[in-house]
Amino acid sequence: MKRGKTPRRIFISHADANLQVAPKVKATLQNVGYDAWLDDSDIHVGVLLRKELQQAIAGSRAVVLVWSTAASKSSWVASEILTSFHLNRFVVPCVLDAVALPQFLSRSIFVDLRSARDKALVRLGEQLKTVPDERNEFPEAVPYQSPELLETIYHLDAKQKEIVNTQDPKAMAFRSDHSQLGRLSPKKRLHV
Repeated sequence: MKRGKTPRRIFISHADANLQVAPKVKATLQNVGYDAWLDDSDIHVGVLLRKELQQAIAGSRAVVLVWSTAASKSSWVASEILTSFHLNRFVVPCVLDAVALPQFLSRSIFVDLRSARDKALVRLGEQLKTVPDERNEFPEAVPYQSPELLETIYHLDAKQKEIVNTQDPKAMAFRSDHSQLGRLSPKKRLHV
């Protein structure tokens, strides 16, 4: 067992607005033998909330994220997601509506709780048996380039190739005059 994880403990992250669903997730997980940690039942008066949440995530094998529009706006849910990521815990998203998942979960397969919820929760209990022992893979960022920018890049590239490949004496003279620019210090380059 790594870093004090309890193999059967699952942390459930949810927004207060989703309290009608989170206890159902907890009950389903308990019915299949998991120790489900839900913040409405385990935080004691006078305990530092942040510290207990961090300890609960650290002691869990995985995190079930009950994701919704309300969860996407919750600073507590955001904190729990970040803590999960930094503590190397796998996050299993369970979606309640069509709001986009956080970036690092955007390509994840999720449990759809929008319809046939009971069947989806049973499947969740089965799926948790096979979750990896480390956090979700972070997808590579795909830079967006507008069509206008791509067209400009294409035209600049074509013109550069045209200048490089031309036999025009003026272009050849320009290239030879400026071939040393890359070797000059920045201070000297400014005066060229």
